[in-house]
Amino acid sequence: SGRSISTSSIADESKQFPFDIVLVKVGNSQRSASTFTDAQRAFVFQNPKALEELEKLRDLTVEAGNSLRKDISLLPHFLREGWRLKVASNPNAIDAEVLEVQKKLESAGSLGSKLLGAGGGGFVLALMPKGEAEGVLKAANTWSWRALSVDLDFDGAKTIEV
Repeated sequence: SGRSISTSSIADESKQFPFDIVLVKVGNSQRSASTFTDAQRAFVFQNPKALEELEKLRDLTVEAGNSLRKDISLLPHFLREGWRLKVASNPNAIDAEVLEVQKKLESAGSLGSKLLGAGGGGFVLALMPKGEAEGVLKAANTWSWRALSVDLDFDGAKTIEV
């Protein structure tokens, strides 16, 4: 009873993805992600409420998987709610730079954002209304942050020579 999807139908669906995706580089990539993971684990063990929030995040993930198959326009809601639960599970997991980036992205029209990475460095991913990424990329230059727009790709890993 497995469902088969042809590559061409996936590619056709990706053209209808209703959002632009922007990544903004944050933090220091020289720091160890394992240090942040260890700190998260310690925080959860010391704070029972944190474990409850992570359990809610697990449940939200299942709900999102089921809902997004039917209506991709719900993605910003799940992104925002998932990020809220992640932060509630450990408020120390984010720093002032991430909060500032998210605030600026929101003022530029972001529908939702979250930090990608284990902490200390990575990217803030933001969903923007379709056609709005270019304005955010220009604004990011004035914010002194490195930003890039990304697109969905179903070709897998590949090397591009420049």
